[in-house]
Amino acid sequence: MRAELKETALELKSVLVIESDHETRVAIRKVLENAGHFVVSATNGADAFAILEKITPPKVVLLSSNLPFMSASDFLVQFKESPRFHTIPVAQIISEGEVPLNSACNTIKRPIDPTELLLIISACK
Repeated sequence: MRAELKETALELKSVLVIESDHETRVAIRKVLENAGHFVVSATNGADAFAILEKITPPKVVLLSSNLPFMSASDFLVQFKESPRFHTIPVAQIISEGEVPLNSACNTIKRPIDPTELLLIISACK
Protein backbone atom coordinates (compact mmCIF):
# COMPACT_ATOMS: atom_id res chain seq x y z
CA MET A 1 0.00 0.00 0.00
CA ARG A 2 2.85 2.41 0.73
CA ALA A 3 4.30 1.86 -2.76
CA GLU A 4 0.93 2.86 -4.26
CA LEU A 5 0.90 6.07 -2.22
CA LYS A 6 4.42 6.93 -3.33
CA GLU A 7 3.56 6.35 -6.99
CA THR A 8 0.48 8.53 -6.66
CA ALA A 9 2.44 11.29 -4.96
CA LEU A 10 5.01 11.29 -7.75
CA GLU A 11 2.28 11.92 -10.32
CA LEU A 12 1.08 15.07 -8.55
CA LYS A 13 2.29 18.29 -10.09
CA SER A 14 2.61 21.95 -9.32
CA VAL A 15 0.56 23.88 -11.86
CA LEU A 16 0.53 27.55 -12.78
CA VAL A 17 -2.92 28.49 -14.10
CA ILE A 18 -3.08 31.69 -16.16
CA GLU A 19 -6.74 32.57 -16.72
CA SER A 20 -8.35 36.02 -16.73
CA ASP A 21 -11.88 34.87 -15.90
CA HIS A 22 -12.22 34.61 -12.11
CA GLU A 23 -14.89 31.91 -12.06
CA THR A 24 -13.06 29.74 -14.56
CA ARG A 25 -9.78 30.19 -12.69
CA VAL A 26 -11.39 29.20 -9.37
CA ALA A 27 -13.13 26.18 -10.93
CA ILE A 28 -9.86 24.96 -12.49
CA ARG A 29 -8.04 25.48 -9.22
CA LYS A 30 -10.64 23.45 -7.29
CA VAL A 31 -10.49 20.54 -9.73
CA LEU A 32 -6.69 20.42 -9.66
CA GLU A 33 -6.38 20.88 -5.89
CA ASN A 34 -9.06 18.25 -5.21
CA ALA A 35 -6.94 15.85 -7.27
CA GLY A 36 -3.93 16.70 -5.08
CA HIS A 37 -2.05 19.10 -7.34
CA PHE A 38 -0.47 22.28 -5.97
CA VAL A 39 -1.88 25.29 -7.84
CA VAL A 40 -0.74 28.89 -8.23
CA SER A 41 -2.82 31.18 -10.40
CA ALA A 42 -2.50 34.48 -12.26
CA THR A 43 -4.97 36.64 -14.17
CA ASN A 44 -2.59 37.58 -16.99
CA GLY A 45 0.86 36.92 -18.43
CA ALA A 46 2.56 39.86 -16.72
CA ASP A 47 1.28 38.72 -13.31
CA ALA A 48 2.37 35.18 -14.14
CA PHE A 49 5.96 36.30 -14.78
CA ALA A 50 5.95 38.25 -11.49
CA ILE A 51 4.79 35.10 -9.67
CA LEU A 52 7.33 32.91 -11.48
CA GLU A 53 10.16 35.08 -10.15
CA LYS A 54 9.10 34.24 -6.58
CA ILE A 55 8.31 30.51 -6.72
CA THR A 56 9.90 27.23 -7.63
CA PRO A 57 9.07 26.70 -11.31
CA PRO A 58 5.86 24.70 -11.80
CA LYS A 59 5.78 21.33 -13.54
CA VAL A 60 3.02 22.50 -15.92
CA VAL A 61 1.51 25.80 -17.04
CA LEU A 62 -2.16 25.96 -18.04
CA LEU A 63 -2.50 29.02 -20.29
CA SER A 64 -5.76 30.63 -21.42
CA SER A 65 -5.78 31.91 -24.97
CA ASN A 66 -7.77 34.99 -23.88
CA LEU A 67 -5.53 37.18 -21.74
CA PRO A 68 -5.41 40.94 -21.11
CA PHE A 69 -2.18 42.99 -21.29
CA MET A 70 -0.07 40.23 -22.86
CA SER A 71 -1.39 37.78 -25.44
CA ALA A 72 -1.04 34.05 -24.84
CA SER A 73 1.26 33.93 -27.85
CA ASP A 74 3.53 36.66 -26.46
CA PHE A 75 3.59 34.98 -23.05
CA LEU A 76 4.49 31.63 -24.57
CA VAL A 77 7.31 33.06 -26.70
CA GLN A 78 8.86 34.86 -23.72
CA PHE A 79 8.33 31.84 -21.45
CA LYS A 80 9.96 29.39 -23.87
CA GLU A 81 12.90 31.76 -24.48
CA SER A 82 13.75 31.73 -20.77
CA PRO A 83 16.50 29.26 -19.81
CA ARG A 84 14.70 28.76 -16.48
CA PHE A 85 11.33 27.85 -17.99
CA HIS A 86 11.87 26.60 -21.56
CA THR A 87 11.45 22.91 -20.66
CA ILE A 88 8.19 23.37 -18.73
CA PRO A 89 5.20 22.10 -20.72
CA VAL A 90 2.35 24.52 -21.42
CA ALA A 91 -1.20 23.32 -22.04
CA GLN A 92 -3.53 25.84 -23.65
CA ILE A 93 -7.21 26.55 -22.94
CA ILE A 94 -8.95 27.46 -26.18
CA SER A 95 -12.45 28.45 -27.22
CA GLU A 96 -14.34 26.99 -30.16
CA GLY A 97 -12.77 28.10 -33.44
CA GLU A 98 -9.44 29.16 -31.92
CA VAL A 99 -6.20 27.72 -33.24
CA PRO A 100 -3.83 26.24 -30.67
CA LEU A 101 -0.34 27.68 -30.36
CA ASN A 102 2.43 25.51 -31.79
CA SER A 103 4.44 25.39 -28.56
CA ALA A 104 1.56 24.11 -26.44
CA CYS A 105 1.97 20.49 -25.34
CA ASN A 106 -1.78 19.99 -25.39
CA THR A 107 -5.07 21.89 -25.57
CA ILE A 108 -8.35 21.79 -23.75
CA LYS A 109 -11.51 23.35 -25.16
CA ARG A 110 -14.03 25.46 -23.32
CA PRO A 111 -16.25 24.59 -21.55
CA ILE A 112 -13.65 22.70 -19.56
CA ASP A 113 -14.48 19.14 -18.60
CA PRO A 114 -12.86 18.32 -15.21
CA THR A 115 -11.92 14.78 -16.22
CA GLU A 116 -10.34 15.99 -19.46
CA LEU A 117 -8.47 18.70 -17.53
CA LEU A 118 -6.90 16.12 -15.20
CA LEU A 119 -5.95 13.89 -18.13
CA ILE A 120 -4.27 16.78 -19.95
CA ILE A 121 -2.31 17.86 -16.87
CA SER A 122 -1.17 14.24 -16.41
CA ALA A 123 -0.16 13.97 -20.07
CA CYS A 124 2.08 17.06 -19.98
CA LYS A 125 5.67 15.96 -19.40
